[in-house]
Amino acid sequence: MDAAGLRCLPFVPILIPITRGEASATNYERKNPTFDTPFYPEKAHNSSLLQNPAGKSPEERRNLGVPMLQKVHFRPVRPLLTRAMSSQLSPVRVAIVGSGPAGFYTAKYLLDKDADVHVDILEKMPVPYGLVRYGVAPDHPEVKSVQETFAKVASNPRFRFFGNVELEAEEDEATSGSDWTKSRDDNGDSQVPEDNPPKANLITINELKAHYKGGVVLACGAENDRKLGLKHEDDLQEVLSARSFVNWYNGHPDFKWVGDKIDLSAVKDVVIIGQGNVAIDCARILTKSVSDLAQTDLADYALEALKKSNVKRVQVVGRRGAAQASFTIKEVRELTRLEGVTVSIEANELARGMNAASEEEAASSRGGARIMELMKSITQETSERGGVHAAEKDIAIRFLLQPDALLVDEQPLQVKIPVPLAIGKKLDLEVTPLEGSSVGAKAFELKREKTLKGISMARTVLSGEKGRQRAVASEGKEVDVLPAQLVLKSVGYKSVRLKGVPFDANRHVVPHLKGRVLEDDVALEKVDEDLSKKDGGMRQLSQTLRGLLGEEASNTAAREDIPADAPAGKGATERGPEGGGESAPLYVVGWLKRGPSGTIASSVTDAKETAASILADISEMDGGSEADPATRILALRGSTVMDWQRVKQIDSYEVAMGKRSSPPRPRVKLSDIAEMIGLKRALREQAQARKGKAASASTTE
Repeated sequence: MDAAGLRCLPFVPILIPITRGEASATNYERKNPTFDTPFYPEKAHNSSLLQNPAGKSPEERRNLGVPMLQKVHFRPVRPLLTRAMSSQLSPVRVAIVGSGPAGFYTAKYLLDKDADVHVDILEKMPVPYGLVRYGVAPDHPEVKSVQETFAKVASNPRFRFFGNVELEAEEDEATSGSDWTKSRDDNGDSQVPEDNPPKANLITINELKAHYKGGVVLACGAENDRKLGLKHEDDLQEVLSARSFVNWYNGHPDFKWVGDKIDLSAVKDVVIIGQGNVAIDCARILTKSVSDLAQTDLADYALEALKKSNVKRVQVVGRRGAAQASFTIKEVRELTRLEGVTVSIEANELARGMNAASEEEAASSRGGARIMELMKSITQETSERGGVHAAEKDIAIRFLLQPDALLVDEQPLQVKIPVPLAIGKKLDLEVTPLEGSSVGAKAFELKREKTLKGISMARTVLSGEKGRQRAVASEGKEVDVLPAQLVLKSVGYKSVRLKGVPFDANRHVVPHLKGRVLEDDVALEKVDEDLSKKDGGMRQLSQTLRGLLGEEASNTAAREDIPADAPAGKGATERGPEGGGESAPLYVVGWLKRGPSGTIASSVTDAKETAASILADISEMDGGSEADPATRILALRGSTVMDWQRVKQIDSYEVAMGKRSSPPRPRVKLSDIAEMIGLKRALREQAQARKGKAASASTTE
């Protein structure tokens, strides 16, 4: 019977007999019964002894190696008939692009639930963890503890990591946005050896689909920013996305250029547009004492810049009211405890946003009521101070203000070029004669240098019912002018379109159904309708999680809601690039799947849903990957590709450097691609140098 025939067989428990006799099996075999555990021990070579001849006592039979049949018990073992004779087939390999929380949690559930699945994570950076490393605030180490869970996943022998491998993106996406991740080739200030280039190894989606039969999971996150739509937004170096600023102070190698754009010693007023936790993180880092930040894993260059900072006032501005703010009570309470910092909320702004609908919103949850109490307390303290800032620095939380225009000071940049007076006269140029010379000076205006002075904010009012209130311009268009030498935009991230992958340009996500990527946008309208009814797809887990990820596995539960004609997942196959059969299905997880919202806990639920879909599809496969993709894909074989061993080496080095710091720090991050890639060779050379020095010293003695 072939493998296809075996897959159709019904579930029949296989009873594995395990004897309790001392001579019947080793202790290990009795405690860990497998298909290889012998029913009869090696001593039972004489079949006549199995008849239990008369006159033989139990002890005599035991010494002769006769199994104690009356003590045999049976243990049912569930055979994996869904993938016939799986132990004799090649492993099923799944590629996950992205090593953030969503990617690692997906890997965890795949490895935990199917012993035949092998997972390869591909990451653009040389080191893993994505937003956990480069997005979580350095003074929140408790949030980063999730890295320990991910390290355990990576210790699984069926897991591999390929760092410094980048998935190809659409060209127009990779260059959009004023502070989109700069190309590593553009950062020409670092000297990189020719044999150790910092550029990532580029890989295509078709290569992955051709060689990873178990599927390709896109966990790339959101790597671009939404815009304000204001004039000069892309022209001013003092206007940055909060994402860029966060990546800069967290030591992201692709964002070191931020330090060249801004001079914090010349900044007194900062305006942050947006009221999520990222905005609060930026405000806290800008005002927190440097002595406290020096005990974190903040990037060294960021720490030096903050030591010179002259920031005195930070305004965190939102279009709507206090009840609609996205930050959490923990974040706001932390601001109130900063040494040398006051937190201010104007009473009239708080009151204007608390209409009847807002009061209902705030009272609808315990968390909402608690944070409103905290903000009322801050408002009371602000009123008691009479608007006077008792501390050196102040963080003002502002409501009902919408960005209207960036205020710019334009100064002409002039260059004077020597021009002979005779030529100037002939060409009718205004040349200023130089005393005692036949040459004059002609002034040319090359460009007008723009400097940010501030931002004008239009006052808004709330309109709409509970949970759906919008900010609309107030009558008469009242405008507040906020002084600013730095503006940070924290109005949301957005994902980048990947080459060869369907994309919803309106929502900036990959269209999917339970994590299975739809073949094109044809079914997008129907999917959006389904997802909106189920709270963005996060409640679609009832059938799925009771299936493969529940206590009792089910191979079909995850596919029950998929329309028969939906071109998703397994059905969305195509010929591989070499014409070698059908390519693997595509899946999506994380922000690229649901949009840039939620916490690390949201990634857990999200990853479980996608993992369940993958496992359901794998259960219907005929076999595993025919060859190891690492031997077939050129980008995975490069000398600059980072495996997990090298990742651990970087981790150990950073932690060791942190212990040597004064004061001690959790780690000192490497923030240069070339340093990360070349660390192994550099440490080897240092060790050889120390060994040679020691040998020379002993010879001298």
